[in-house]
Amino acid sequence: MVKCSVDHAYGGDVPSGEPAFDGALVVLTGSGAKGLDPPPRAPYYYTQGFLLCRDGHSSDPAPVLRSVAYDVNVEPLEIRPIIRRIPDGGQRKGVPGVWTPIIDMVGRPGDVGFEARGDFSTDFDGTRVTLPCDESNDPESELMELDIVMKVPREGADIDGFTITYEIDGDEHDLHVPWRMIGCGTEVGREWCTSPS
Repeated sequence: MVKCSVDHAYGGDVPSGEPAFDGALVVLTGSGAKGLDPPPRAPYYYTQGFLLCRDGHSSDPAPVLRSVAYDVNVEPLEIRPIIRRIPDGGQRKGVPGVWTPIIDMVGRPGDVGFEARGDFSTDFDGTRVTLPCDESNDPESELMELDIVMKVPREGADIDGFTITYEIDGDEHDLHVPWRMIGCGTEVGREWCTSPS
């Protein structure tokens, strides 16, 4: 994974990976895309996860999340950000796989059969990102994840990146994440999916 941390809108070049300033919000991904084969029934929910952390030291002010804006090619029925907190290794119970970060999966947090555990919250606005990035490579450390959950109609949905607005000490910043999310359907994602509806 690479750090995607820039203090301006993504302009087409791959981010350098260097945070713009101490305390900056970091999303541990690069540019890319992921399509999901549709389940037999539509509409369906599709979740993609992105690990969040902050650059700098514990003495630096923590980023405070405010909003997410999406670059929409084909509108989903709904889309929402959910914050997932994964406790440190000593507090995780059960099968280890349910604690791993979400890459992508059918379903949404709270659904029967959604095999990901953690503390899920829809309270995005006001969430503080306190976890330092230098701990994110430790599999036993606490993690914070942004889960983007789409409700995909039969035709499909296509989100071509998103921008997180956040504050540090009252100053507003934008972080663009150039990651494309494709929920395949009858009209969307034929080149991305192995079995379009």
